[in-house]
Amino acid sequence: MKPANAHLEKIYERDQSTDAFIIAVAIEKYCDVFNELDPAPLGKRDYNNDLRVFLENCSSDIPLKHDVVLQFNLADEIPDTTNEEQIKSAFNTYFSFAKSLMDAEVRTTYNRSVLYTGASILLLLTAYYLRTPSPDNIFYRTLIEGINISGWVFLWEAVSNFAFGKKETRNKRLHYKRLGSAQVRFKYVPIFQST
Repeated sequence: MKPANAHLEKIYERDQSTDAFIIAVAIEKYCDVFNELDPAPLGKRDYNNDLRVFLENCSSDIPLKHDVVLQFNLADEIPDTTNEEQIKSAFNTYFSFAKSLMDAEVRTTYNRSVLYTGASILLLLTAYYLRTPSPDNIFYRTLIEGINISGWVFLWEAVSNFAFGKKETRNKRLHYKRLGSAQVRFKYVPIFQST
């Protein structure tokens, strides 16, 4: 019987000490981690968008129950602890900020769902009470049906926002949390290795 993670182990190495999956990123220089168009100092720059997308995709491949290690394989750098610490700190800050944005989005979705539910109840009750002394006026009946349909539309919006949008946002938030707390390490690989 094959282990459940056998397919992942063909793509990602496992860290021997922590059993976490290693997301390896090959770069030439420290500055390749950051957006080259951002004029801010190295530690305060925005991340390279391709790198961010790559890390998000890799994280979504690996089930959330597993830890990850971000390993940068540098080909053209001399080890520099200052640059390493700046990158580690910037990663933690970036993904913590992204997680807090997701938290705000979850709160907004929840508040919107509560608002839509309240509007739905109000509209459905209004349609119910206006229906009782129902005159035969077609405009009046059309108005009541419009209010009734609007109430059901608001209720559907509340349910769909809460049920469908929340799961995707929650999942993304958990990936950001994991990436923000992931161990970041650097491996220096010489360009020309003697044979």
